[in-house]
Amino acid sequence: DWSSDVCSSDLWELAGKNLGIIGFNRVGAALAKKALALDMHVMVYDPTLSTAKIKAHKIESVSLIDILISAD
Repeated sequence: DWSSDVCSSDLWELAGKNLGIIGFNRVGAALAKKALALDMHVMVYDPTLSTAKIKAHKIESVSLIDILISAD
């Protein structure tokens, strides 16, 4: 039963949440694009890509530790 109480719950609010993505390949980039459209704060860790390539997508490049600490 999908009552209005469940649908209006804070559980469904994604805007403003921190999303950490490990690996910025095709899947990671597609996920980041969707998360940005939902007004989420996106952080990416990818040891194989330069920070400049990640920042070119207007996404924050962070360390793995930062993702583990900050992601919701």
